[in-house]
Amino acid sequence: MSVRVRFAPSPTGSLHLGSARTALYNWLAARAAGPEGTFILRIEDTDRERSTPEHVDAALRIFRWLGLDWDEGPGVGGAHGPYFQGERASRYAAHARELLEAGHAYECYCTAEELATRREGHAASDRAWTYDGRCRDLSDAEREERRAAGTPASIRFRVPTGRSVTFQDLINGESSFESDLLGDFIIVRSSGDAVYNFACAVDDALMEVTHVIRGVDHLSNTPRQVLLLEAMGRPVPTYAHVPMILGPDGRKLSKRHGAASVEELDRAGYLPVGICNAVALLGWNRDDDTTVMSMEEMVEAFDPARVNKAAAAIDYRKLDWINGQHLRALEPAAFEAAWQAWADRWLDPQDPRNAGAASVDAATVRILVQEKVARFGEVPGLLAFLASDAAIAPEAWEKLDAVEPLPRVLAAASEVVTACADQDRWSPEAIEEGIRALVGSLEVKPRELFNPIRLAITGQRVSPGLFESAWALGAGTVRDRLEHVRTESMDRRGAASGSTDR
Repeated sequence: MSVRVRFAPSPTGSLHLGSARTALYNWLAARAAGPEGTFILRIEDTDRERSTPEHVDAALRIFRWLGLDWDEGPGVGGAHGPYFQGERASRYAAHARELLEAGHAYECYCTAEELATRREGHAASDRAWTYDGRCRDLSDAEREERRAAGTPASIRFRVPTGRSVTFQDLINGESSFESDLLGDFIIVRSSGDAVYNFACAVDDALMEVTHVIRGVDHLSNTPRQVLLLEAMGRPVPTYAHVPMILGPDGRKLSKRHGAASVEELDRAGYLPVGICNAVALLGWNRDDDTTVMSMEEMVEAFDPARVNKAAAAIDYRKLDWINGQHLRALEPAAFEAAWQAWADRWLDPQDPRNAGAASVDAATVRILVQEKVARFGEVPGLLAFLASDAAIAPEAWEKLDAVEPLPRVLAAASEVVTACADQDRWSPEAIEEGIRALVGSLEVKPRELFNPIRLAITGQRVSPGLFESAWALGAGTVRDRLEHVRTESMDRRGAASGSTDR
């Protein structure tokens, strides 16, 4: 069975997570259909003031970065183009004329001011206002009189009265709307611009879309589009209206909850597959047990009929966990390439906070953090200790001051570092072997040994592992920091006891 789906963003800003999920569901549906599936990217750029080439370029870049390649659309072409609504005005005009000639539409000469006055007069009613049909049954002579006077005219669709507009929704089941509550709606403004519902219906028809997967906020548009498609003699697609994405507090997702756009998640250091995996699970799952999935696994399992109709709340902690699993699953070369690509986009080497991360190559970053981080945005903080001017944080001193055998431990560790360097055995493994041997010789517990040394050389409560951190710093720097902390610790203890003896 042929499956033709489309995602039709308006290029008026950043790609919101809700839109990203809708795009992903369309892409998954097309790819799940195999050779019979087609994913169409259509740009709805009819908002001339807010739609800009920069926003279009940004949207296409994000789609490519996420891995949501399209089969028809900008830069790809296809038999049903153009794929920008701003370039399809002649098609809308032609179909509007056909509807006029067939009696499914009529010219309306009511001005915006007249409509506002009638709407205000209806305000006391308990029924929603719909167009009162003032121009619906004008005679030919009355219409000609208005044309001769140069009265601007919009075009309204003649909604059939007294019927239920019913369609099947893969997620929400059968949906039905009373046509009398819709009112005759405008399809072409007096300016000649096609209205969204009309342009969308025409495009879906001409692009032979078989399945419309979109947000539930479009559900109220669907009966109008169904009526338009029927009037044009076109097949009605199968619809699937996906639920909203909410913030952790159950309210509409916005910036107050954290990252609400794909670009913000990219800046925070998430992988494309991590984002896709996490947002796919906002209302859909493969089964009750599977959380972490590759793109291929999602394609294999996706079925829009399994999407839950209830709104889903994003959990940023779960997003971090999922992304961390994908980071740890990367092969070394893939991790290094992904880190370098992110650093090239977002890591400002002139920012002092990034000095540590910017001072080492991608392979060193991998060795230090791949098993530690949930996203690349955490790396600069973890690697701040690599900066030449790194200092001991106050909270680290609190821990160090509580270690009774600290001077003895640090002196012994310095001897291990010297031995490893002198024997040309400077590696995390050799450092670990030497440090672990101190447990027996100093008669201390491992935690009384490892943690103080790590705090002394990194100055941070949270850092990469001890042995990898020492290796990355180099023997000379490690010795200097161990001696500095040892001396400072003795001075602090002497000051606390009122003695200056060492």
